[in-house]
Amino acid sequence: MATLMLSGALMAGAQQINPVTEAVLNSYNEALSEDPKDYVTLFDRASLYVDMGEYNRALSDIDMAIEYTPAKESDYRMAEYSLKADILSSMKEYDKAVAALEAALKINPSSQPELYKAGNLYLLANKPKEALEIFKRLQRENSRSQEAFYGMAKANVMLGNNDEASKLIEEIENLGKQSFITYTRIGDLYADMEKYVEATKNYVIAYTMTEENSRPLQSLKHISAKAPETVLSTLEGIIESQPDNVQLNYVKAILSYDAGRYDRAEKACQDLAKGLEEESPAVYRMMAMSQLAQAKQTEALQSIDKAESLAPGSVGVILDKADILLSSDPAKALEYADKALKIAPDDESALILKAKAAILAGKSNEALDALNNVIMMDPSNSQALLLKGHLNAELLKDEKAAATEYAKAGDMKGDGVTSLVYAALGKAKAGKKLDADGYINEAINKAGNDKDYLYLIAVYYAQTGNTAKAKEFLQKAIANGYNNQYNLKLNREPLLNLQPIRN
Repeated sequence: MATLMLSGALMAGAQQINPVTEAVLNSYNEALSEDPKDYVTLFDRASLYVDMGEYNRALSDIDMAIEYTPAKESDYRMAEYSLKADILSSMKEYDKAVAALEAALKINPSSQPELYKAGNLYLLANKPKEALEIFKRLQRENSRSQEAFYGMAKANVMLGNNDEASKLIEEIENLGKQSFITYTRIGDLYADMEKYVEATKNYVIAYTMTEENSRPLQSLKHISAKAPETVLSTLEGIIESQPDNVQLNYVKAILSYDAGRYDRAEKACQDLAKGLEEESPAVYRMMAMSQLAQAKQTEALQSIDKAESLAPGSVGVILDKADILLSSDPAKALEYADKALKIAPDDESALILKAKAAILAGKSNEALDALNNVIMMDPSNSQALLLKGHLNAELLKDEKAAATEYAKAGDMKGDGVTSLVYAALGKAKAGKKLDADGYINEAINKAGNDKDYLYLIAVYYAQTGNTAKAKEFLQKAIANGYNNQYNLKLNREPLLNLQPIRN
């Protein structure tokens, strides 16, 4: 639970093309070398470049395809302008994407897919008036288009016309009462209106209507981050009125945990465990993590032991147990990390956890071997590089080697807050203060009021010696709902803890 993992992204420029894609691309290149004005192949190559994420190349190809396509090929030109709009939208050039769709609609003003796409692009471009007119056109083409009513409602919300949006919600529901998408869309509209009680109720309806419920669950998590108490209280009221709906306790546990209401997450897991026909290791894992976050280590170990008895070969359960033991009994945590590695020798999470436990247990060789294995598989793993720097500095007493590893970690800057904080920590530990300040300021700007990011920034300042800033950001994290008592009081995770500012 305390582990702050950073997924290893491919370094810039290291993207590889799979052999099938490469073969297809070569065939397009060969055809175009023989006939550079082959607009069909240009269209096909542009589509392939889109799949590859090469949007600039795709845009160049589709522009040439449009130039070379005869005017009489209206259907083809329609498809080309539509693809151009998709490319520009992916590049976040929404105004230009709209212009491409307008060109398509000049060819066929009644095309419903292009009308819907244009309406959504106007919304993305923050042009709700234009979007409203487009969706009205779509509704005139198809009077039973739920997408048209949904688009009109979205545009009205953006324009502040909530009463009109509420009327359109009735139309949306009438057009699809048997679909979970309907209630997800209604939830989205209420969320946009900041009516979180109504949004929660509709997302719950959507969640319970289908097994493909990741979308409504993610939506619930999104609004819970904005109004946790409102969402949780509404959900608890629904659970009281539907005591046989066991799966809602699962939702409550997830939302409570994410919101830092760990006591409520624990209670939801306990209720869930009682209500299930068969015992689930996943429930006990979540219960253990909720208990650990309350600094209830004895109870957490009992829960994870129960999970392990139900799933003795589960790497995830074994690593959770190692994580629970990490700060209080690192030698025992090391045993469990090794146990996980016997099942999954190349598991990066297990190797990272082994390295942390070995560092805390003073076993530098084991830590070094684990970190070298991670870095060999993923040279861009910032956390492994940071830990290797820490190992060299604190256990091996090799400051030069430590600085080298920290510098490598500092060079792995990505766009996310966690990546930025890790890169800043690497730069700071390598003595590159100006770079570190730039990265951490970028992280702060992106973090907003996210409690977990604010906590991580506090950890950064604690580990770089700025006590005042560490306490400032810790207070901000707590004010925004950060309540993980284990991390606040007990966590000794190497390099990523608050020990320097604990009383």
